Order: sequence, then C-alpha cells, then structure tokens
Amino acid sequence: MGGRSVPEPAHDEDEDDEDEDVDEEVAADSDDDAPLFGSEAEAAAEVAGIDDGGDFGEVLSPFGPETFASASACWAQAESQHRFSLSSIRGQIGQEVWSDYHRIRLVNHLRTLGPEAARQQAPLLTATSPIWSDDSLLQPVLEGDELLFDASEMDEDEDEAAASPPVKGKGGARGIEGGKGGGGKGALDVPAAGDEEVNRLRAELATLRRLLAMPSQEGGAGDGGAAAEAEGSAAKAQEGLRQRQLLASGGPAEALRALVARSGAGERPASGRTVLNAGCSSGVLNLVCAQLGAEVVSVDWSVAALGKASALAEANGLANQVKCFRGPLYDGDNSGEGGLGLACDGLLCERLLSERRLSPALPGMLLARRRHLRPSAESWVFPRRARLLLRAGDFSRELTEKEALAQCQSLGGLDLSLLAAPVPEPLSVDAAVPWERLQAEGRVASEAFELLSLDLSTAEPEDALPSRVPFQLELRPDSCVTSLLLELEIPSYAQDGEVAAGAALHRVQTVLHLPSLGSRSGLLRLPGSEFSSLEGYLSTGVLPADEGGGVEVAVAVTARRAGAGGRGSAGSSVSVSGTFRLPP
Repeated sequence: MGGRSVPEPAHDEDEDDEDEDVDEEVAADSDDDAPLFGSEAEAAAEVAGIDDGGDFGEVLSPFGPETFASASACWAQAESQHRFSLSSIRGQIGQEVWSDYHRIRLVNHLRTLGPEAARQQAPLLTATSPIWSDDSLLQPVLEGDELLFDASEMDEDEDEAAASPPVKGKGGARGIEGGKGGGGKGALDVPAAGDEEVNRLRAELATLRRLLAMPSQEGGAGDGGAAAEAEGSAAKAQEGLRQRQLLASGGPAEALRALVARSGAGERPASGRTVLNAGCSSGVLNLVCAQLGAEVVSVDWSVAALGKASALAEANGLANQVKCFRGPLYDGDNSGEGGLGLACDGLLCERLLSERRLSPALPGMLLARRRHLRPSAESWVFPRRARLLLRAGDFSRELTEKEALAQCQSLGGLDLSLLAAPVPEPLSVDAAVPWERLQAEGRVASEAFELLSLDLSTAEPEDALPSRVPFQLELRPDSCVTSLLLELEIPSYAQDGEVAAGAALHRVQTVLHLPSLGSRSGLLRLPGSEFSSLEGYLSTGVLPADEGGGVEVAVAVTARRAGAGGRGSAGSSVSVSGTFRLPP
C-alpha cells in the first residue's frame, strides 16, 4: 500500500507507533493472499483515508459498465440515472431494521439480473419484495465485489464526506473536502483510526466474512456473526441436498451416465463428443458428461449459477472440459448460446431437474435442440419427457377463518380477523410449493388434467408455450375452489429413454390464486357442493428480458353449477379470468 495521502496533524510518538503498527499489519496481509476484505488493520486504514483519498477501490455499477471511486457515488448515479434510490428502499424497510444482510442480498440480486434487467427491475423493488428473505442471495455473485461492503453506510451519521466522495486518483496530499474549500472548517484532516473505530470495524468485518463464507483470520466474531453463519450454512445445506438428489442412486445422474455411455466404448466413451447444457443450474450434471470424456458447453442466465458450475468443474479437475457462457434460457430468435456456432452430440437441461418454479427453461431447451443438436441416430437429449398438468386448488380455510374471527366481538377494539392465517392475494402466485404439502393439507380439489405431454427429442419450442389450451376439471364435492395448481412434471428415465416403472418425479408446482367474481380485491370461492366442474383455457408465454423475463400465464375459467340445465341456462355458470407473471 502507498503512503499517507493526507497531512498529519500534530501528535505524539505513541501515535506514530500506532501508525507504524497499522502499516506493518497491512503489509503482512498483502503477503498472505488475504480474502476479499483483507485485515481489520487494512480496512481501518482505508476508512481513515490512507490510500487514494479514502475510497475502497473501483466499484462496478450493477446497472452498466461504469465504475466509481466509492459505493456512495455508485448509488448516487443509480438514483440520478436509473430511478433507483438506495436511501428510499432503506427508509421503506426502516433504518433501524436495515442491515448488512439487506445490502448484500440487494447487490447480489442486481448482479444476478445483469445490467439491462437490473435497470428495469430495481425501481420496482419494495420492502415486501421476496429478495429480502432469499438466502441464495447471501453468496457473492461477483468476486471482490466492493459494493457488498459499503463503508459510507456505517459512517453515514459521522462522515459528512460520504455524500460527496473523493474521486479515485485525486486524493493527493490534502484533507477530505467536507465543505467549499480544502482547508479551514470545511476540510477534515483524518487521523489514524482509534481503538474504538478499529474494534467496530473488526466486528463488522467478522460478520461479513461469515456472511460471505470467507475464511476469517481471527477467532473472534462480531455481533450477528452466528446468525450470518447459520444462514450461510442453511443455504449450503440446501444446495448440497439438491446436488445429492441429482447424484443419488437411481437418480438423474445415473440415468444420464447410462445414456452418455452408449455413445462409445471404454472408460471414456464420449471422447471427441460435445454436450450442451442449456440451463446448467450449478453444473452437477456437467461432471457426469465430462468424466465420460465429453467436452461440455454450459449456458445459463445466472452469473451465480455459472460461477458454481465453473468452480465445481475446477474442483473436480475437469475445468479444461467444461466451458461456461452467459445467455438467456429463451429469447425467441437470439438465444445466448445461438451465437456460439456450436454443433453438439448431446443436449441436456439441468434446470429442468432442479428448478423450483415454472421458467423459460423448457422452451429454451427445445430451441437449443433445434439450433445445435446434430441430426444423428447417436444424438440424445436429457431429460426426455415432460408433462404439464392442471388441478383445482382449495385455499378456502384461510378465508373461512378470517370471516369467522371478523364476526366475533372485538376485544378492546382489536380486529380479531387479523389473527387469522394470511389470505392469498387474488392474481398472486405461490411458487415452489411442495407437492407433498399440497396433498397433506388437502389443497387438491380435483384430479389432474394433462395440458401437455412432450417428447423433448422431437417437440418444438412453440409446443412448450401452449396458447388457449382447453381444459376441464371435475370438482370434488367436499372442496371449495379458490385457485389453480399448475405442475410441470419431469420423470427419471430408463436407459432406452422411456419412463421407468416407479420412476422418481421432479415436480415444479405453481399455485395461481384466482380473483373473486366481479371483483379484483377478493379471492374466488367455488364450493364443490354447488359447482360440479370447471372448464376453460390456459395460455403461456415467455416475457422479454426488458420486462424482467420469466413466464406469463393467462387463464379463463367457467364454473358449471351442479344440476344446471345447460350452458345457456340462467345462473348455470360463472366465469372469471386472470393473468399471472412468474419471475425468473
């Protein structure tokens, strides 16, 4: 590190000794190949303005290629150019509630979206957005991301210069300007950090190291360190479970290994062949193909997923066989992998076997197959089959409980209905709801209706985006329909590509809550004792990237009353429709 960039005020020899100790610690850390944030002494020196005017280095904007001398300058540009105000979102959440967790989730969310989508989605964030509880966003997307550690937030009340940070490279031998001039009352000559400041930074850094799964150089932990470590461990455990499910005996990895092994002989039967993973998730299945000798091209829209896939390949000594590229899962005519000029012998989509919500992965896989898979008898796709199913859903118990409590006499002016379980909002979506939970809680109000059944080796992308597919559901008499349950079902396979008897199923459940009749403010309620069937049509489509991506689902339903005289009979039916957006 360089020398001081600010003139030193008069001080005694003890203070000189402290400064020398700090410089020695900084030099030691630079030799030890320190992790992201370096040592506490280095961080304290940086906050004290010892290097380049006091900034933390160049900060890459999540909204474009611009870099800034400080995080505060980056957020200021986001507010002026991209209509996103960090201070506004902090105010919505609450200054006393806002924490490192919020900032890290926010930054990683924007990095994952990519600049174009981030510019569209960031202004739409609110205090109730789901990102604030998404543990997967606790892992850094960009290595060495300076925006994750915003010193201006910590010193906001004390450091007046945070609102006007110095420009990198222009620090010179002067104080940090806090007013109109570089001297007098408006200038701050910043001395070396005192013990209290260093201790505070040590606590902050200990928390952040655990939060970002970085190795700590000290045994102590800052406030909140245990909670951060627990959150990180939970996220890792969930990812580890998903990977073990893919690799389990009889699971997708075993079926894929048998499929790839048929392409040749010996220990590396896929040598000389190319496999495209069009939606790689974390790249577990890349290893299966690479271990059998194949060259793997791995494509995904998520920077985090590509980072995991690359790290996993490197950790297993297969980095020279696995190449990662970023691109959308589906974009019509210009898919991200479309520009690779690639012809592959095998095509797989790991996201279909690990995704927890309906996404563009299915049409994206079919588009990639049409573009890149060689028309050969030895070519293969994995997975091979998919079905889209529809059922009626019953979430009426929350409504009934709320109404019952609302009718009770209030106690001391308290609205007892507030004690009821939350009622789903009409036209809202519950994604990643486990099938076992829907069954156990009695949420299923009809048998399944098959909307689509696809052979992924022959189906076209348009086949996976149904338009006005008709359906009819026979309702259970003891049910009360409020919602539709949309399920993408992906089975495991035998070696010949056919569905194995008793094969495990990967189910992607999406719950669509319908609006009440004649109103968009309440939830639909159709008692099975009054309505015998539900019929209508369903359409799906992929949203463009400038609208945030994801899938749009439109439904129109008509409920038939039991014993009604016919379609045209007075009071024989009721109709409702809605459009739902599923984020990527």
